[in-house]
Amino acid sequence: MASDDGHVLDDAEIRRRLISASASAFADDPAGLNAAGVWLSGLTAAQLLRVDGLARQRRWEGSALGRAQEWTKEVMNDPTPVSAALASMHADGFVRERAVARLAAAEGLLADRALALRLTDHVPAIREAAARAVLVRTTQASAMRIMPILELIRDRLRAGDVRVLYLRQLIDEHGEAVVLAAMRESEDRDLRRAAFRQSLASGLLAVEDAVPALRTESDQVVRSLLSRVIAETAPPDIVMDILLTCGTAEARALGLVRLTAEEINPALLKELLVDTSVLVRMWARTRWADLDREALPTYRAMASDRDLSPRLRARAYTGVLEAGGTIDHDEAIELVRLGKPALAKVGLKQLADVAEPEDVVELFDVMRFGSNKEARLASSGLIRLRRFWAIDDLATMKQSGDSRLRRRAWWLHRGLGGWEETLADLEILLDHDVELSRYGRAASPPMYDQLDEEQRMRLRSLIARAELPHARLLDIAVAGGVRDVVPDR
Repeated sequence: MASDDGHVLDDAEIRRRLISASASAFADDPAGLNAAGVWLSGLTAAQLLRVDGLARQRRWEGSALGRAQEWTKEVMNDPTPVSAALASMHADGFVRERAVARLAAAEGLLADRALALRLTDHVPAIREAAARAVLVRTTQASAMRIMPILELIRDRLRAGDVRVLYLRQLIDEHGEAVVLAAMRESEDRDLRRAAFRQSLASGLLAVEDAVPALRTESDQVVRSLLSRVIAETAPPDIVMDILLTCGTAEARALGLVRLTAEEINPALLKELLVDTSVLVRMWARTRWADLDREALPTYRAMASDRDLSPRLRARAYTGVLEAGGTIDHDEAIELVRLGKPALAKVGLKQLADVAEPEDVVELFDVMRFGSNKEARLASSGLIRLRRFWAIDDLATMKQSGDSRLRRRAWWLHRGLGGWEETLADLEILLDHDVELSRYGRAASPPMYDQLDEEQRMRLRSLIARAELPHARLLDIAVAGGVRDVVPDR
């Protein structure tokens, strides 16, 4: 939950604000009540529901909203509905009941939302009074305040029926098209999604509405709904212009499914061969084949095209593999040496399967000087070649002043599995960097694996210095045959 400055509020801060707001109500402090009103008014429906739940908690130190006796008639009847809105969230049912009566006679955002919240109340009298008050608030302004909360609580047994009745009254009074159009403009995500779904089900969202909406929409669920409408009902030229250039992979895939190869601009289709989405690339290859063109030679040509960006060339290499081609060892090494991160990642992924002993030095260089992603990929190749290097080869990285290199050495070391994984965790546990040492706290003995004598010597040394729970150390020591290193408690 965000505060006025965007900071996420925890439960303690919410409670503090409720205590402050109720104190302002008891003291008839206009400035404090105004601040509380601004805070409550700025909350989303989900945030307001959370505040309501925390406000009604019964705790040993007392309610965040004070004692029930403090909520007198004079306190609740302040000129604004802020005090009544606060009282409507009190743990005491009699206070909530009187607050609902006061809110029913008030107007505005706080009154509308506070009444909608009480539709979830466990006290029937309060719930029914809130329902009566909500069902008569059918102006468009009130509806846009109430509906987000009703949408949020629609699956709750006590509130679902009221939502159906309220929406029916809105539609009877204003018309379904007007109501749903207003709901589609709501800032509340859940309400907007529901509005788009119902608009589609009722046939109230035509292509001419969906196209501009998709251009400006940011919510992925709504974009998906709009994309389906366009794919199913729009003419081919609109599908190509909108869906195939849309920001979502789902939209581009839908467009490729809907259109025939002849309906797609060949230049655009070629671009989609190196799309970021696997699904889009698959359908683009299908449509490319429909044009009697082979994907593999096209990918090869694009991968070799120096005028393309490294990212596009990298996707072209990925396409080579997806189209049934291969990237041999020499080509993978060349990609690693180009100094282009996107292409280096492609080469390193291949080396994980085709690396040769002479690549060990080069892979260690990547571990030391590459990005985190490149180092992770290089470690896969080194683990495959584990017979051609020794644990001692990690010493320089383990002793580096750069914590990133020490972490990479730990990761590569533990990747060897078995007791080496345990030994790596025990080593990193001794690191002077607190954040780095935490990686070793999960150290545990492997199952069905035996230590050699050299490993047992390292284990003895590390266990003697390790700061782990006694039971954990004992498990490792017993499994490793060095029980004498861990003293009895």
